[in-house]
Amino acid sequence: MSTLYVDNLEPNLGSRVLAAGHVVQVVQGTTATQVQVSATSETDTGLTATITPSSTTSKILVMVDQSIWINDTSDGNAGGNLNLYRDSTKIITSVSQSDMRITAERTVGELRLGWHLNYNILDAPNSTSAIVYKTTLANFNAVYIDAQHSSSPSRIILMEIAQ
Repeated sequence: MSTLYVDNLEPNLGSRVLAAGHVVQVVQGTTATQVQVSATSETDTGLTATITPSSTTSKILVMVDQSIWINDTSDGNAGGNLNLYRDSTKIITSVSQSDMRITAERTVGELRLGWHLNYNILDAPNSTSAIVYKTTLANFNAVYIDAQHSSSPSRIILMEIAQ
């Protein structure tokens, strides 16, 4: 039997062993800039983050905490669609009010709804190029909808998970 003696171990630069399920990197994006949406077309909320996966097999855990405020003067259903994009691909479409925790203040002739929408998705982008994740907001049947109303912050966290 032989004995191996080592005085110093150095990593092989450019390669590393990533165990499946481990977090490789974490990226966070935040914004508190108010964005008002009065049109039904999608508008960027300003919430964005970019990550460059180290492997095509990695998955990206996307965690969003989006600040939303609805102001409406009608008695109908007021709301909006919040969407999540990976680059130009929509990966979550039209998150509805039923998915949101809503606090409401009702005054005569006016409805105000404000809440933070929290959701997570495990994405498989199959890429080692820089990927931009962002949210957009579209208005339906409201006077206006704000993202980050009164500078209430929104956050997006991206975690690369080794596979």
